[in-house]
Amino acid sequence: MDLLSKVTGLKAAVIPHFDNAEGGTHDTRFCYLGERRLSLLEEKLPPDTFILGIDEHTGVRIDLDEQRAYVFGRGGITVRMGGRLWTVPSGTTVSVEDIAAHAGTRLAHVSVDSAEGSNARHLEEMLESGRVNDAVQALLDLDEIDRGIDTRAVVHALITRLGQLAANPRVDVRSIVGPYIDALLEARQLARANQRWDEADTIRDRLTELKVTIKDDSSESTWEIELM
Repeated sequence: MDLLSKVTGLKAAVIPHFDNAEGGTHDTRFCYLGERRLSLLEEKLPPDTFILGIDEHTGVRIDLDEQRAYVFGRGGITVRMGGRLWTVPSGTTVSVEDIAAHAGTRLAHVSVDSAEGSNARHLEEMLESGRVNDAVQALLDLDEIDRGIDTRAVVHALITRLGQLAANPRVDVRSIVGPYIDALLEARQLARANQRWDEADTIRDRLTELKVTIKDDSSESTWEIELM
């Protein structure tokens, strides 16, 4: 299926259980292949394809947006190419380009269909403009219409963006609460004009509790809100 190449450009044969040692006197490394059979497999790989070994109880998470790989778990990952080995321990983050460089190969071109690129840009524009509900629906529609590998990569990246927005929402708080605060300030100004000082102070104190700072001058009152 060549999934890794399609989404990252890395041409690799992925082998789990790379450090297996259950065989005792038998070589069960490399997902029970052992060195002899792994070497035979290596000879049959295309010349620009390397072996990416993943130790037991270990994983690698690849950020498709940043094109970086994070290794986690008990062991590490191994890049093997033509007898050369490069090991990346758990807790390390490396770029996809670094992996390709240590394998001595070039990254394959990751193509995104122009229509998919257009959809991605349209969804990004929705997210940037705060139309999150529209973006979610468009994302679901895109996922339903096309389940190809390239589209899946686009969908994955946009889901990541939605998560980032959920953690750090771009909401113009002033545009939402501003009219209510302005109305309260008008009521406070009226109370002050009629010397109802207790009423004016109550409005100010309640706004202060809500992290709204009021600044009075000779002509008007302005406000600032402290965001969490």
